[in-house]
Order: sequence, then structure tokens, then C-alpha cells
Amino acid sequence: MATIAWIASGLARELTGIERLAINSIAACQSLSSADQLIIVDRDAEWPEAITDGVQIVRVARRHGGVGRPPRIASDPILSRPIAAHSFGAPFPSLFRGVASKSYSVYDWGPFFDSSMGPPSRVAWCTAIVRGLISADLVHIMARATLAEAPPFVGILLNRRTIVDGLPYPLTSVADTAVSSASGRRESNLVLSVGSDVPRKRLGLIVSACGPMPETRLILVGRGTADLTVEPGGGASSSIVGLGHIGDLELQELYQRATVLVLVSTYEGFGLPVLEAWQAGCRIVVTDAVARRLPREIVADATVVPTNVTAEHLRAAIQTCLGQGDATLSRQVEHGRTLCETLVTRVA
Repeated sequence: MATIAWIASGLARELTGIERLAINSIAACQSLSSADQLIIVDRDAEWPEAITDGVQIVRVARRHGGVGRPPRIASDPILSRPIAAHSFGAPFPSLFRGVASKSYSVYDWGPFFDSSMGPPSRVAWCTAIVRGLISADLVHIMARATLAEAPPFVGILLNRRTIVDGLPYPLTSVADTAVSSASGRRESNLVLSVGSDVPRKRLGLIVSACGPMPETRLILVGRGTADLTVEPGGGASSSIVGLGHIGDLELQELYQRATVLVLVSTYEGFGLPVLEAWQAGCRIVVTDAVARRLPREIVADATVVPTNVTAEHLRAAIQTCLGQGDATLSRQVEHGRTLCETLVTRVA
């Protein structure tokens, strides 16, 4: 029996967007194949607990240098079998050299140009991406638009690799029953934002837009948002609550309660919260910088604003969505062959 090895060393300790992406991808591979699953993650990571039974999880200590260096793992009998190895972020362990068909996911090129990242973290991530691309014979990106934005020297590496774009796994049809269930709990004045408090997410713009809106509730979810709570008064008409990082079940509950999700980033590798909110029946407000990375079916359901949108124009877009109730959803996102289907083919 062949092995599919998923390497996620160096991702966040808690369950955030790219970790959910990895978990869903693993589940998709399990549904497609009876191949062994060998999952390599950091020892202190919490999110592997969400992976279903039937896989072998190997935990390794993060090496000095963080994500920039490959995890060190001991030889294992399972590695004597044919391997299709895929990495979300970390370089490939040296143990896989010459014995595995390797593919590598690039979520975005943020570390190469995001000066708001700390220098050590930025260097580690840039190093990890370059090492991963050098080792891989197949590269997975979330959106085809990402290819055009690759740094020049990275573009040379990409030109020599097979490219697979899109979600690693197919999107299933949005269930009418799930949307109907959410409709009963939808709060007509609740606006949701999901994303860490980093400059490119522009949470301050969302706060400025929602602040003067009477009776509106804005909930901010993500690392660093807990300090952004603002009570009504002092010029602010709405209630603004920052929850910081929350659990996955609590986040799903918020998607079902909120009427509008707002994501006004200047740059996203994909914009996974948009997909999650869309599947829950939320209305969506996104910038064109985010929209061009999303499947066209989701964009058709969304309100798209210019990336340089002002607080006043964003406020008008949000108010329009709040007055429309539940979104009318496209029921199925078209997709070609997914990354997971490609990996299963490699070890068949």
C-alpha cells in the first residue's frame, strides 16, 4: 500500500485558516483512496486533534529556524513504500529525498513583500517557500492570479514545475437544509470580520465603516483582535467586539448568525473566510483584490468594492447587504482535477 505524507510543520499552533485547509485536504484524500496517511506536524500544535481517525500522525519538535528548516524525522518502515509527499509550508524532510514524489502548496507570496512581518519570521517563511519549491516537482497554488505576482527568481522555479491551482479538494454543493437552518438564527444587524490584525487586513477601515452605523454589531475574529472592542458612545453608534482567536465550532456558529462577512484586504492568497461564510449563507463584501482569487460562482454572489474603498463607501455597501437578508447562493462551484485527486493518482 502506498503512502501520502502531509507535512505541516511550522503552521500555527492553533486552528486557523490554512490549518483548516490542511485538515479538509487530508479528509478529501481519505475519501478518495485507501492509501496510508502519514501526517507530520509540530509537537505543540493543537489542530491535528481535528483530523479523523485512520491516519498515522508523527509529531516532531520544531527545529531552530522555525519553518525555514525541514522537520527532522526518524526512519520508519512506512517510508519504504511508494510515497506522494505534500507540504503545506515547511520544506521536505531529508528522509524523503529521492524516494518520494513531492508537491508543495504556496498560499501566497506575502512573506516576500509584507514588511509588517517581523524579520525572523519573514526570513523563515521566505526560506521555507524557496526550499519547498526547489524540492517539489508539482506546485499547488490557491489562485491562478498568484502566479503573476511571484517574485522574479521564484518565477524561474515555477516555470520548471507542474502547476495545480484551486482548492486542494472539491467544494460540495451548498446544502439547502444547512442554509435554511442558519436562516433561523441569522441576526439582521450582525457584521463579521475574520482575520488577524495585520496591516493588509485593514481592520481599522472596517471599524471606521461600522462605527457610525446605529444598532449594528461588528464582531472581529482573529489573532490580535481582542484589543479592538469598542462600546457604543463617543461618536460610535455600533457595538464592536474583538474576540481574538476562537475555536472552530464557535467560528462556524458566528458564520451562521452573521448576515454579512467583510474582508477588505489589500492582498490575499485566497480568502478562505469568504468560502466558509458563503457556504453558511452569509452575504459577502470583499475588495477586488480578494475577489479575483475566488471562484467565479462566489464572486457572483458577493458585493465587490474597490481595494482603495473609503470608509463611507464601505459603510454603504455593508448597509445595502444588511437590508437584503440571506444571500442567494450558487449551489456548486465548478472545478477541474483537484490536488488531492492528483496525489491519489500518483500513489495508485
